Amino acid sequence: RYRPKDEFDAWPLGDPVERLKSHLVTLGEWDDARHESLSKELDESVSAAWHEAVSYGTLNEGPRLDPSLMFEDVFKELPPHLIAQRDELLAELAERGE
Repeated sequence: RYRPKDEFDAWPLGDPVERLKSHLVTLGEWDDARHESLSKELDESVSAAWHEAVSYGTLNEGPRLDPSLMFEDVFKELPPHLIAQRDELLAELAERGE
């Protein structure tokens, strides 16, 4: 997780997701079974998205793309400051043997 588990303790009214859930349950528009089902579905969706991202070579795993590609297809003509950045990157990669 990118946020501390106890972060919601600092929120004046508590965790907004839990507050919304409680409100909807009180109104009869939601229940614990539906909440659990949706949570499971969302967890599976996030996991599938993670695995798909990894297959594209992101998140430190999977195929590695050529880093110099980030300079392609952005501008019709690459501005001087980006040409300098690209050249620095290529020099550093060459030094590391990549």
